[in-house]
Amino acid sequence: MIELTIKTPSEVFEKFKSLSQQHYKGDDAAAFHEAVLALISLQEKRAMPRLQAIVDKIRADVKSRGGLTGAQIDQLVRQSRKRRRTALR
Repeated sequence: MIELTIKTPSEVFEKFKSLSQQHYKGDDAAAFHEAVLALISLQEKRAMPRLQAIVDKIRADVKSRGGLTGAQIDQLVRQSRKRRRTALR
């Protein structure tokens, strides 16, 4: 476990303590952990435009090569689902 000291305005500290009491029974470590996870999630959502650009590029590449048939798409979906099931084990 790592100890962390944070300097923050008193208003922010009071809001944090209130949330910690309301939702985490005063467990500041758990509240802080959840806050960090929320920041990580926010960062990942901000990465969505970059992901969308990559997906658009892949779509354009596939289309320029003649596209995919319905059977090919079904096969790719089955393969993807199989990989996910295997990864979850």
